[in-house]
Amino acid sequence: MDNIHSELTETISDALSYPRSSRGKKDLRFLMNGLHRVISKSDSGRGFIQGIEETDYSIPRATYFDSLHSFRYRDVASETETGLLKILQLKFEKKGNDHLSKFPELDKYNINAFDGHFKTHACHAMRDKKGEFRAVGGIFGLDLRYGLVQQIISTDFDIQKKNEMRAFKEKFNGPGKIIKPMICVVDKAYVDGGFWEKCKKMKSNGMYVLSLMKENQKPVSEEILDFDKNNPCNCGVDSYAKVIFKSGATFRKIVYTDPETHKEYTYLTTVEDVSPGLLAFLYYWRWKIEKVFDVFKNKLHEKKSWANGKYAMDIQSSMIAMTYNFLLYTQDITLGEFNIKEQKLDTKRKKGLEKRIEKAANIERFLHPLLLLPHKAFQMSQQYIRCFRENFEKRRPWRDCLPLFEKVMLAYL
Repeated sequence: MDNIHSELTETISDALSYPRSSRGKKDLRFLMNGLHRVISKSDSGRGFIQGIEETDYSIPRATYFDSLHSFRYRDVASETETGLLKILQLKFEKKGNDHLSKFPELDKYNINAFDGHFKTHACHAMRDKKGEFRAVGGIFGLDLRYGLVQQIISTDFDIQKKNEMRAFKEKFNGPGKIIKPMICVVDKAYVDGGFWEKCKKMKSNGMYVLSLMKENQKPVSEEILDFDKNNPCNCGVDSYAKVIFKSGATFRKIVYTDPETHKEYTYLTTVEDVSPGLLAFLYYWRWKIEKVFDVFKNKLHEKKSWANGKYAMDIQSSMIAMTYNFLLYTQDITLGEFNIKEQKLDTKRKKGLEKRIEKAANIERFLHPLLLLPHKAFQMSQQYIRCFRENFEKRRPWRDCLPLFEKVMLAYL
């Protein structure tokens, strides 16, 4: 890869026409402007337009803001986001960048963490019935295999509040939605016995849940199940059982005690062919989606809605997701080609683990074995994002930016 701007334009052009025939140049210009706004760290739409007046993708102010309310452009952004996701998944798969490949029992599943992410309302937003402004946002999904993120559905727009679980069910309810079986790692607010039981019975749906058990959930029957206590993945598992609730929904219940903190957790899942300890640890990895949201807010500075209304929110969310995914692609694959690592993040993780190991040993405890395995935190440094932005906006050769990035990394060590 030489020039980030050219590479991104070419990749987005491929995603724009995936899987249909090629669209027009106006659609590509619209998409590149949206991605540029996320990359540029602009404080406002007017400020962004003023900053790109001299570029190939300049656009009149009225045209730009009108496009944010277009259902057609919303569909263009959404379809391109899906196309880019598929393209990058194939690239990661070919490069062997599957962070869960070390666990063969998970091979049959896609593993996705889902959670809601919200932003401050836009200017001139409508007030709710109490006369107050509310944050707006939607549900995102994080592919725990490759670290790629996708907007799933809007949950809150204008002044109408929509429950996250209701929005999630609207997106995934019904057969034929999933090509490969998927484990949904979700917050306990997403636990709806009737919905997940229906998913389990509809084999064409292929969706399974993993979550914490709510405190007020009381099974009407419980059958203790055997599990391999010699499997290192099952370290910390106290019990494993089949439970049935009053609604008739059946789950597997996993009681797990963290060997580091001695804190107990109880998980519910509809997955029946994966080690209970590995499932418990998949829930621990769910926190990685929070790292992604941290990049959205604090490193890409996307804290505020671009415009009012559902279409504008959907467009912005798709632009943020596409930008993050391409950043991840250049970080994981391009830096790998130049044999450069995010040393700041690697060093921080290693030092953090060393402190935790020492602290646990002092009180005769230990870290779970899976914690010690190398894994990707789906985080990226501010220094890397600045390097990417510099390359994109000035269209400098990528090879000229990376030595400076390495120098900055070394300054932090």
